[in-house]
Amino acid sequence: MIVWTCTKCGIEKPLTVEFFSERSNSRGFESRCRDCVRAYKYENAQKHKAERRRRVNERNRQKREAREAERAAQPPPTHRVCVKCGQEKPLTAEWFAIRSGTSRLDTRCRECVRKYIRQYTKIHESERKRKAAEQKAERKRERAARRAAEPLPISQVCNTCHTEKPLSYEFFPRDKKRRCGLATRCWDCQRQRSHNYYEANKARHLERTTEYNKAHAAELRSYHAAYYLKNKDALSAQNRRRYEANREYWLQYHRSFYAANKERYAQQARAWRLANKDKKREAERRREARKRNLTIVGFDPSLLDQKWDYWGGKCWICGAQADSWDHVKPLAKNGYHCLANLRPACRSCNGRKQDKWPLTPEIMQYLTAAAA
Repeated sequence: MIVWTCTKCGIEKPLTVEFFSERSNSRGFESRCRDCVRAYKYENAQKHKAERRRRVNERNRQKREAREAERAAQPPPTHRVCVKCGQEKPLTAEWFAIRSGTSRLDTRCRECVRKYIRQYTKIHESERKRKAAEQKAERKRERAARRAAEPLPISQVCNTCHTEKPLSYEFFPRDKKRRCGLATRCWDCQRQRSHNYYEANKARHLERTTEYNKAHAAELRSYHAAYYLKNKDALSAQNRRRYEANREYWLQYHRSFYAANKERYAQQARAWRLANKDKKREAERRREARKRNLTIVGFDPSLLDQKWDYWGGKCWICGAQADSWDHVKPLAKNGYHCLANLRPACRSCNGRKQDKWPLTPEIMQYLTAAAA
């Protein structure tokens, strides 16, 4: 095998494999090996590259300085043509400020930018909302899974008074948003917070309540009436307990309220007596029976109306039009105040009968003859 010594590195290498072929040489091969030629070319390329970069940078610097000098010599532009709509507009409030560029203003006017944003938003809004909803649902599922994996504590520290209390509804109000179903603030702190807020906003609260009550008076009346009928026994027991626990306070309160509103009470009483004459007479009869210490058997007022219709509104003695109720067995003779002892009668027969008892045939004949 023919070998050749490289004139650059001085290493003997095979003449056919380790050397470049070159026609200008009489031997037909390069006098330097492949490695030396490559190193020489790479070194020259780096030198030429650095020189070329330096020349380019210098040329760019000169151009930039020339443009800046030219721009400094010219007055600043006052208008610009929008590249989107092609309209010329003042180079001030009609353009968006941006980071790049010498004027630091966008090449599109505000109207074009807003139109583009609206179109982009309209196209991508549904997709954005869908992705946001999916991400929210995924986060919610992850939180629910983490909470479900954690055991519920048996106690909790109130975040206001910092007192540890059992985790139950007796000590903490309900909160559906939390996994345990109870709030982070105990009952005492919650009541105190509500009281402080009410005292700080009492005037506004009263004003809003008054306006709402005036605007929804009919609805509130019907609601309270239905609620009272549904919970009559519970409300009566609750009011009785409150009264018994603070008897002196409520007595004094009612006395003072009556003393301050006597005329109002009198007007209400007169209006009630005029609108409920039958109930007023029934109350008087009951009062008379109580004064005589007689037996009173309660009954529904609607039954009294049915009995009036049963007699046709006629006096049970003479058959004339009745305008009052008569105790068949007078209260003065220890008669009961009950539905069975009441009959409709006219005032003349009721006055003649008075307290006669027992009603013998002679007395009935006298009453009938006198009425005729």
